[in-house]
Amino acid sequence: MEKIEAVRLDVGKTVDIGFNKAVEIVIKTTGGTVIKGVIPANERFVVTNGGDIESFDVNIYDTKSGPQKID
Repeated sequence: MEKIEAVRLDVGKTVDIGFNKAVEIVIKTTGGTVIKGVIPANERFVVTNGGDIESFDVNIYDTKSGPQKID
């Protein structure tokens, strides 16, 4: 997987995130909560930062030519 270096999440602002490839997201909060999931290609994920997001990692699944199964 390719890792995105930065997704800007300003406190109080809503960010609409979308990619044309499947991505894995991992969000960690200051309270220790970890939110992890996969966003399918061409779908959207909306985040409003309330000031408690410690990190937000986005990993893009490598793709090959033609349809592929995602594990």
